[in-house]
Amino acid sequence: MGYEVTTADGTTELVTGADTYQQEGPLTTFFRTDAGRRVVDCWSVRLASFRTAEVTKIRRVEPAADSADIPAITKAMREDVLHVAGFPEIAFASTDVELRPDTVPDIVDAALAAFRIVTVGREVPVKVELEEGLPPVVADRGALVDALVNLLVNALKYSEGEPRITVSARRGPPPAPRPPRPPRL
Repeated sequence: MGYEVTTADGTTELVTGADTYQQEGPLTTFFRTDAGRRVVDCWSVRLASFRTAEVTKIRRVEPAADSADIPAITKAMREDVLHVAGFPEIAFASTDVELRPDTVPDIVDAALAAFRIVTVGREVPVKVELEEGLPPVVADRGALVDALVNLLVNALKYSEGEPRITVSARRGPPPAPRPPRPPRL
């Protein structure tokens, strides 16, 4: 069990033993959790960290069939805990993450098309304000579209009266210089 991580320079590294990862701020960190213990006693160990901007692909690597070291009850218990706690299964996702350059208008268009399918039969006006000349973003298109659709659905759900939804994107301040890469553990 683990993850295969591909970085922008083309190198691939296997993070063995990791069963979850988290993309937070400038780092993508891989963890091994003690899923067999009670939730209140659960712990995790950081196995490796990468600069998020340098990660281009994350692929889940499953153990060989004969090395099934986690009983089925553990998986069922994890799913129950996540459901009760209201946490999404994202931290334990087994799907590949593919980071590619994409344009903001294309991502917004895809999200609006999906949102129109969700709201079929209901006319929901959405105002779109995109700054001209936005640079491409390097991201997982599917994850961005899903997140934007979720925000649109929440805006519709929690609007009082006639919904007024606006999607806008504009250039922010330039990013701060990158600090040196932390050593890998």
